[in-house]
Amino acid sequence: MCEQWHVSLRDIRAVYDPEMHIAMLQDSSRHHFYAKCLLKHQEDLKDKVAVDVGAGIGIMSAMALVHGKLGQVHAVEVLPEVARIIPKVLESILDAEDRGKVRVHCGFVEKLCSVPGWPGDAVALVVSEWLGILALNEGMAQPLLRCRDALCHGPARPQMLPGWLRLWVQPGQASVQRGAGGDVTCGPRVITSEQLQGSPTLLLDLDLNTCSVSDLFESQGIDVESAGGATGLVGWFDLHCCKDHPDVVLSTSPSAPKTHWLQCWMPFDKALEGSTKLHVQVQLKPQNLAGLPELCVVLSDLSGEDHHAQFFLDRGVVEYGKVRAEARESEPKRRRLETEDIEAIYFPSDVQELLRLAQQAVKEGAGPELA
Repeated sequence: MCEQWHVSLRDIRAVYDPEMHIAMLQDSSRHHFYAKCLLKHQEDLKDKVAVDVGAGIGIMSAMALVHGKLGQVHAVEVLPEVARIIPKVLESILDAEDRGKVRVHCGFVEKLCSVPGWPGDAVALVVSEWLGILALNEGMAQPLLRCRDALCHGPARPQMLPGWLRLWVQPGQASVQRGAGGDVTCGPRVITSEQLQGSPTLLLDLDLNTCSVSDLFESQGIDVESAGGATGLVGWFDLHCCKDHPDVVLSTSPSAPKTHWLQCWMPFDKALEGSTKLHVQVQLKPQNLAGLPELCVVLSDLSGEDHHAQFFLDRGVVEYGKVRAEARESEPKRRRLETEDIEAIYFPSDVQELLRLAQQAVKEGAGPELA
């Protein structure tokens, strides 16, 4: 059973990245994908109820009304300083009738789902843009799936959007990048198709309508064969509308158009010499710098003793060598903020710029194919 993580508002603020939020708002591939998904489901969703988990400034809620023709959307955002922007964004995008269909809730979605009778009507759709580096690193997968399960009533289950997620890894070659302290780092990076070696291997294949939290973080992992010369692993993910519409896809692979997620680069301690068999596994581990769980990709060398590593993607930290479970279990869970809380995250003070990005996102979401 996957561990229950007790996350506070303080933890969310400690790891929030406003620059990444802005980059996300500027990603037209993202907007277009979600709009196409909503249009594919429009006939089934029209006039029904949706929950937008991690609503941010409300763009997905607006898209659900514009492209999905939902009858009501519950926009759930945990950060008060972000949630208070939602009405302004909706006013700039939607007419008065559609604005009246949005209910903004500020809080943790797990707590809202534990309130008897919330949201009051059967939910047909759970929509969320919850993905981070290698899809799973932002800590939203667990609350999202628990929200889905809480909203299931008998045989009726809400449709998840997106509904299908696949994670891939492939050996590649790239130069080493180091942080301010000189340590090797991992994480988002532009990798080209020419830098890849061999063939991609499917790391996780997840139907988000039915998978469990354990399916995400307690899988047995996969084996990857790599020829000599590779200097690291490249990871990426593909999002599909659902298994009924696999052609509606947003890929973050090196061969796809660039997105704000880029690719995930995980460097070996040294280049591989000759054919090497590696084992790759995704895990959640205690985050030493906040109360959030941290996505970790664990690499084991099945051909020898040379290539073992843990890639902590939230912090971009690499630890080489075999995992010593007993040592890690004894480490204290230190938090980034030992004394006072942050009263509010930094967020762009230029609300007009946010409104412009929101309007552009919904407009780009339609795109020339959907106009």
